[in-house]
Amino acid sequence: MVAASSKSPGKLNTEMFEDVPVLRRKWQAALKPGETLPRYEDVMLGSLGKLADHILLLKNADAGFEVTRTGRYVQKWLDDERWDVPLCALPPDCATALGEAAGNALANGRPYLAAAHCVRDGMVRTYDVLALPTWSRWGGTLIGTYVNERAGQYNLLDAIFSTTEDGVLSLAAIRSAEGSIADFQIVHLNQGAARLLRRPSSELLWRRLSEGGNLLSLTVSDVTPIKRREESFRLLFDNNPMPMWVFDTETTGFLGVNDAAVQHYGYSRAQFLSMKLREIWPQDEWASHSRALKEIGEAYHSSRTWRHLKADGSEIEVLTFGRRVGFEGRDGYLVAVADITERRRAEARIAYMAHHDGLTNLPNREFFQERLREALADPKAGRVAVLCIDLDLFKNVNDSFGHPIGDRLLKLVAERLRGEIRGSNLAARLGGDEFAVIIAAGASPNEASAGAVRLIKLLSAPYDIDGMEVVIGASIGVALSPGDGASGEELMRNADMALYRAKEEGGGIHHFFEKEMDLQAQRRRDMELDLRRALANGEFELHYQPLVDISADRISGFESLLRWRHPDKGMISPAEFIPVAEDIGLIAPLGEWVLREACNEAVKWPDDVKVAVNLSPVQFRGRNLVQVVISALAQSGLSPKRLELEITESIFLADSEANLAILHQLRELGVRISMDDFGTGYSSLSYIRSFPFDKIKIDRSFVKDLSQRPDCVAIVRAISGLGRSLNITTTAEGVETIDQFDWLRAEGCNEVQGFLFSAARPAQEIAELLARFGHRASKAA
Repeated sequence: MVAASSKSPGKLNTEMFEDVPVLRRKWQAALKPGETLPRYEDVMLGSLGKLADHILLLKNADAGFEVTRTGRYVQKWLDDERWDVPLCALPPDCATALGEAAGNALANGRPYLAAAHCVRDGMVRTYDVLALPTWSRWGGTLIGTYVNERAGQYNLLDAIFSTTEDGVLSLAAIRSAEGSIADFQIVHLNQGAARLLRRPSSELLWRRLSEGGNLLSLTVSDVTPIKRREESFRLLFDNNPMPMWVFDTETTGFLGVNDAAVQHYGYSRAQFLSMKLREIWPQDEWASHSRALKEIGEAYHSSRTWRHLKADGSEIEVLTFGRRVGFEGRDGYLVAVADITERRRAEARIAYMAHHDGLTNLPNREFFQERLREALADPKAGRVAVLCIDLDLFKNVNDSFGHPIGDRLLKLVAERLRGEIRGSNLAARLGGDEFAVIIAAGASPNEASAGAVRLIKLLSAPYDIDGMEVVIGASIGVALSPGDGASGEELMRNADMALYRAKEEGGGIHHFFEKEMDLQAQRRRDMELDLRRALANGEFELHYQPLVDISADRISGFESLLRWRHPDKGMISPAEFIPVAEDIGLIAPLGEWVLREACNEAVKWPDDVKVAVNLSPVQFRGRNLVQVVISALAQSGLSPKRLELEITESIFLADSEANLAILHQLRELGVRISMDDFGTGYSSLSYIRSFPFDKIKIDRSFVKDLSQRPDCVAIVRAISGLGRSLNITTTAEGVETIDQFDWLRAEGCNEVQGFLFSAARPAQEIAELLARFGHRASKAA
C-alpha cells in the first residue's frame, strides 16, 4: 500500500500566488549581481496593480523614518491620509510594527515580515507588514512596505466568553402593549451555560423564560460589580500576544498578568503578583514614571518611550497603552506593552550607517560637515583648521592590483588616521581616495603645517597587504578659520583649492589656501559656464596648418586645430580650454563637432590632400568613437583614406586592450592612425609593436634645439630610422627655421609642419595656401 501525498502533484499551490511571496520574488528578481539592494523603480513601479493600495513608502531620514506615500488601504488602516510626516506621528500600534519591519529590513538588507496586532472597537485584527528595502537613483534608501489584514480576526468579548467555564446567557426583553417588560428570551449563550443547564444549545436558544420547566431561576440584583469584572475580563485575556497586566491604582501592585507578560519579562506569575510597578522601572526613571501615573486619565497612550527591567536585569524600551478598569472589586488599570527595543537598536544602526563610511567606518562627509559646523559655532574652540587629503598614486594601485586590494588599502589608511587624529579633532572619508581632518583645538598655522607634514609622512609609509609592499603618497590642502572662511562650506571649498595646488606642484606636499586660488577658481568657473554656451552659440572654429611632404615638395595635408573665438575675450588658447572641456565632460560632443567639421571642409580640397584630426583619450571612453567616425565620413562623403586620426600615448595607460580594439576597427575602415608627440611620454616600443601606426610625429621640443644639442639630433635620427625600418611616415612638428628644415631633411624625415611654412589658417584661406605652394614645398625650402 502506498501512502497518499499530503499535496497532490496535480493540485495548484495557491500560496505561491499570495501577495507576500509575490512581493518577495519581485524584490529578489530586481536585485542585480554586485548590488546590495535593488532599485526602487524596479520593485515598486510599473506592475503592482491593486497591490499599490496596500503600499506605504518610508524614507530613511536623519531624524528617523518618514512616511512619503500611502495607498488607499493603508490610509484607512492608519486612519490618516497625510504624506511626508514622521513615522512617530502615526498611531503607536501601527508605527511600532512599521518601524520594526523597516529597521530590520535595512539592517539585514533583505525583506522583513512583521505582524501588527491592532485593537479597533473591541476587534483584534492581525496584519502582515512586509518591508522591502530599495535604493533610489535620486539618492537615499526607500522602504516599500506592504500592509494587509490576515484572514482571521476575533472579538475580545467573544474570545473570553467562549473560553470561560462560567455559563453566560444574553437575554432580550419582551415588552407588553403598554411598554412594560413581560418576559425574557434567550438570544445568545455559551457552551458553559448549555453544560450547566444540561440542555443542548439549539434547544435553549430563543426560548422564553415564561415557558417554565427547569430552565433556570432568576434573581434581580445590582450587577454593577459583575459588569466591572466582566469588562476587565473582556479586555484581559491570556492568549493576547502582547504583554498585558492590571495594576492597583492606589498601591501600584500587580493584580493580574497574562502569559505573554510572564514569558517576555521572565518573572513567574507568583513573582509578578507580589511586585509593584516600581520594581520593573530603572531607578533613574522612578520620578518620571511616578509623575506619569499621577497624570493618567481613563485611557493612556505613550507619548514617549519607557525603560523596563526584566527578571535577568536587562533593560528593554517599551511603549505602553492602557485604560482604567474594575478588577475584583478594586480600581485597576489595564496596561498593554509593545517592546520596541529591537526597533531602537535598528534605528541606532541606521543612524550610525547614515553618518559613517561603510568601507572604513570613518565618519562620512555628512558627519564631517556637521562636526565642522559645531566646531565653528563653539566660541571656546578658537581657530579651526580643515585639512583635505588626497592619496597620490592610489589609482595606480586600483589599476594594477584591482579594487579589492584598493579597498583594503583604504582601510589601512583609515586605521592610521584613527590612530593619529584624537580628542576633539576628527578624521573622515569624503569618498574615493579623499579624506579630511578637522583640527578644532585652537589650531595655529604652524600647528596645522606640522600636522599636515606628519600625516603625509604617516600615509606615505609602505603598506603590507598579503606580504606585498604597496607604496602611495598623500597631498594636503589646508584652510584656517576665520581668515580662509567663516562657514564650513567656505573652509571645505578653500581647502580643496589648496589641495588642487598641492597636486599641481607634484603631490607629496601640503599647501595653504591663498586668495589668488579663489580668483583662479572663479576664472575657471566662468570658463566652464562660457564653454557650455560656446558650442551651442557657434563660437568654435577650425584652423588648418599645412603638412609638407619633403620629397614631393608639396602640401600633403592639413592638421585641423580647434580655436575658440570668445565674444568678449577674443581668441582663447586651446591649452587653456581643452583641459577644462575634458574635466566637465564637454570634450566628447566637442570632438564629434571637430570631426564632422573637418571632414566637411576636407571634401572641398584636392583628392590627394588629407586632413588630420586630434582625438582626446576621453573620446575612447565613450565606446562610440567608431560610429562617430563612420557617421562623419558618410555625411561628408570624404574617403576614409583621406582622414588621419592623431592620438597620444596616454590612451594606452588605461583600458589599453579596449582602446587597441577601437584603433583596429578604425584602421579597418581605411582611416590612417598617427602617434602624436612621440618621444615626450613613455615612448614604449611595445606601443609601436602592438599597433601598425601609419605615422609618428616627432615632438617640437626635439626640433627646437636641433642645431644646438647633439642629443636632439640623435633622437630625431633614431625616430626617423625606426620609421624607415617599419615603413611608418615620420612628421616633425614646430619647424620654424631653414636650419631646422635642413637637419630634418638630412635625417630622413618624411613630413614637416610649422611656422616656417604657415601658421594655422581659417578654412577660407586654404585654397590660397594650396595655390601659393603649388607643387613646391616652400620658398624657404
